Amino acid sequence: MVLGDITNIVSQVGSLADVKADAEIASDPIKTLQRSLSQELKVEECSEAIETVKADPVMALRDQRERREAFLEKVLPARAHLQELRKRKAAAEQRVAELRTQLSKEVEDHENKVFAMNEEEVQISETLDVAKMEVAPIDMTHERLSNGVEAKAAELRRNREEVKTLADAKVAKEEEGRVKVLRSAALLKACLAEKQTATVRAEFMAENVPAARALHNGYLNLKGNIRVFCRFRPKLATERSDPAAKVEFHDDEQHVTFHSEVQKNVTGLSDVSSSWDFGFDRVFSSASTQVCLGR
Repeated sequence: MVLGDITNIVSQVGSLADVKADAEIASDPIKTLQRSLSQELKVEECSEAIETVKADPVMALRDQRERREAFLEKVLPARAHLQELRKRKAAAEQRVAELRTQLSKEVEDHENKVFAMNEEEVQISETLDVAKMEVAPIDMTHERLSNGVEAKAAELRRNREEVKTLADAKVAKEEEGRVKVLRSAALLKACLAEKQTATVRAEFMAENVPAARALHNGYLNLKGNIRVFCRFRPKLATERSDPAAKVEFHDDEQHVTFHSEVQKNVTGLSDVSSSWDFGFDRVFSSASTQVCLGR
């Protein structure tokens, strides 16, 4: 009987080792409990128990039963806790499997979405390239128009500055013209006054010419001088178209100027004409009559 109990104790020690191995998989508190239990039932203690059984089999059997009961009191809760931990582990593994399945499904869905997004991105890129190609001429046109607008704006600014300059010049010219008009009016007034004075003098001289001429002739008769008169006959029909010489009569009726035909100068770049002035006591033009000669 005692040996059978010892054998049971040894088998319990083996089962305790299995419990220890299972507990190591569960958690640290169970491992600690198993270590304490295994330390209490070492092989050396088993040897001491065998020697005690040999000395007093009844006491050893009772002690062995008490220790067995105490051991069972310690092991049964640990086994129950271990079974609960195994159930929790199985539930956790099932949950992990479900999560892995869900994760695989979500990864697959994500890959499908990424593939669809990549295809959409490619389509958008192609559409964007086409849009860029379509917009490129518009951009070039816009750039040309912008450059044209800037050039027109610069030209407009220059035109405005030129218009302002011309306006200032116009104001200056108008002021200068007003001054010239005033000066012209003053000169015209002075010319009219001089003209009136010259008219009065001419009338006075015309009235006194016969008397002055008579006095001059009388003076010359008394002095005995020779007087030279010059009379021009009318041109003949053959002479009227001849531009060889031109005669210019002066208003004092005492001087005449002969002009030669117009000719090229030495360099041949301009036209020149020679002239000769002659003075007489009286000059009668081709329009003078016999009455004028008799006076």
